[in-house]
Amino acid sequence: DGRWHVNQWAKKAVLLGFRLKDMEMQPGSPQGGGWWDKVDSKWKDWDAEAWKAAGFRAVPNCIVREGSVLGMGVFIGKSTKIVDRETGEVMYGEVPPYSVVVAGSMPSKNGINLYCAVIVKRVDEKTRSKTAINDLLRD
Repeated sequence: DGRWHVNQWAKKAVLLGFRLKDMEMQPGSPQGGGWWDKVDSKWKDWDAEAWKAAGFRAVPNCIVREGSVLGMGVFIGKSTKIVDRETGEVMYGEVPPYSVVVAGSMPSKNGINLYCAVIVKRVDEKTRSKTAINDLLRD
């Protein structure tokens, strides 16, 4: 149904894992980067072939957007309201593929405007012409 739900057994396993595992250097980030954490990088053991097969760009502090275009200042978390300007649909935490998204705000129950992300349109030729440099960087 597209809504978030919590599997309690998975939540307990994750929390237990955090209690059992010590902090350690996490290598394997793009350009030899790393960080201090309890969770391994998802690409820790990747070689050049795995990167080529993945088909996406990854740079320090990257987030893979798989075809969407996010404007500067757009932050997405699982509780972020994402509003489709065209349909009025409100979703949370995940931007549909090939969306063009900008930062926005919407009124809350008490009249205070709160942050949201706004889908202003779907990627089209005009968008692609402005972001064509990204295709060059992905090759």
